[in-house]
Amino acid sequence: MKKFGLLIIFFCTISTLNAQISLTGVGTYTQDFNSLAGTGTSSTLPTGWYLSESGTSANTLYTAGSGSNNTGDTYSFGTTFIDRAFGGLRSGSLIPVIGASFTNNTGSAITQISITYTGEQWRAGVLNRGAADRLDFQLSTDAASLTTGTWTDYDALDFYSPNINTTLGAKDGNSAENRTIISFTITGLNIINGATFWIRWTDFDITSTDDALAIDDFSIDQSALPVELSSFSATTIGSIVKLNWQTETEVNNYGFDILRQAEDEKVWTKIGFVNGYGNSNSPRSYSYEDKNLPGGRQGVTAGKYAYRLKQIDNDGQFEYSKVIEVDFGAPKKFELSQNYPNPFNPVTTIRFNLSEAGNVKITLFNILGQEIKTIVNDFKESGVHTINFDASDLNSGMYIYKLESGSFIQTRKMTLVK
Repeated sequence: MKKFGLLIIFFCTISTLNAQISLTGVGTYTQDFNSLAGTGTSSTLPTGWYLSESGTSANTLYTAGSGSNNTGDTYSFGTTFIDRAFGGLRSGSLIPVIGASFTNNTGSAITQISITYTGEQWRAGVLNRGAADRLDFQLSTDAASLTTGTWTDYDALDFYSPNINTTLGAKDGNSAENRTIISFTITGLNIINGATFWIRWTDFDITSTDDALAIDDFSIDQSALPVELSSFSATTIGSIVKLNWQTETEVNNYGFDILRQAEDEKVWTKIGFVNGYGNSNSPRSYSYEDKNLPGGRQGVTAGKYAYRLKQIDNDGQFEYSKVIEVDFGAPKKFELSQNYPNPFNPVTTIRFNLSEAGNVKITLFNILGQEIKTIVNDFKESGVHTINFDASDLNSGMYIYKLESGSFIQTRKMTLVK
């Protein structure tokens, strides 16, 4: 994590004033941004959400658009009036920042927050750029606005342009190839009852013309539940997706709702429930098979499916896991994909395709070629597999990860930035 103090180097900074969002400890706060203006310009934002612009073109308004405009501005993106996303496009004369302010009204200190949102790309600024633009996520516990205070950078909540080799111009941010579901739990906080904290996304200044990037379907949960989830992975087996997860410890764990979201859907659907062990001070393993994907047993509808767990405590409190995705379709070859996000801190997702079943070993090496740890060493069915790799115990730097399955071997590099 990196901390940033405020450095004012632009002509002016203008921010709206819009109160705070109250976190009461009951349920999860969500925001879909569908109340944003769908045409023209406006200064009206959801309660607790803010925009700040700096530069010679700065003002207090955002503009409704669909990605066709290449002018630097803060935007309400969308193709319909009832489905909007909140974002911006950085230029030489305008730098947009978006974010929100929260007040802890839970009655006790907040020690962690779980944030999930969908990042959407609404415009490609350059033809086949080959590199990702991004929105940098930051949090502050002493800010009074989007432009004051000290900010801590959490790279695991950054959004990178998913479509980097494409034509110049507007993109449909609701299409699967232009959106990414991002989820991470920030721990180690101490936000006392009654205190306020801020979050924001700043637009990275990539070389040449920037992409238009936005956030959508935001949720935040401050519940600190006594269940430590150490792994969560998905495997496709024919027309079935098998989910596997493990907890390190459990206290009063009622169980897990299994939630699924198809790439063309905006809501999560509960597809099952698995009972918890209740109380345990040793690792416990769980699994669930999703046998009811769209299309049925005769052929699942092709596309990406996202999964997450809703862990429920005995008193009704709950917390969401990280999100993992499955790209359904039988792979025709072995392949190790680039981890995402990259760079990362401290969790990243590794995806690999197996054209046939067999033992799989993924090993991590440092840049000197010294073996650091074994990430996976297990028999896997053919299909598309994703795993979350937690590098909390490693130092910053470049690492190499190697996949071995039968005669197939492939390596890639990953960068950990703390």
